Amino acid sequence: MKTRNQVPSLILPLIAVLLFNACSLIKPVEILEISDFKVADDKSRGISINASLKLFNPNRVNLTLNHSDIDVYAEGIYLGKVLIPEKTIIPGKQSFDVHFSLTISLPNLLTAGRQVINKFKTGAFELAFKGKLNVSYRSFTKELIVDSSQKVKLK
Repeated sequence: MKTRNQVPSLILPLIAVLLFNACSLIKPVEILEISDFKVADDKSRGISINASLKLFNPNRVNLTLNHSDIDVYAEGIYLGKVLIPEKTIIPGKQSFDVHFSLTISLPNLLTAGRQVINKFKTGAFELAFKGKLNVSYRSFTKELIVDSSQKVKLK
């Protein structure tokens, strides 16, 4: 009789441990390439840039990208935040493109302009992405750290 009562009390902690481990096994998404840089809008308060990120999902499962909180730096100077306008399905074990926009305020543009203008003239500069991606798999949600830098060539 005691054994029968102990089984449910052992199953609940076991299920909790399995659920916790399943969520912690999600690996971070990798940034492979930045492409398709286009100035979308030139405003008096700054500029808006549209671009594509080629990402790779090393996980075997599809993830849903709910939102992002990623800061962008050009040659170490803060430009702005990446905005991904809608939820995106990230296919498992595949690379894929995510379109994003970046609004650079006038003060950030002026600060970056003074120090990065020579890099723009040569046609190549380094962009760094630092922040978090909020992803989910079924009912599990996890924040993945993004810390990547890429050389960007202007055409």
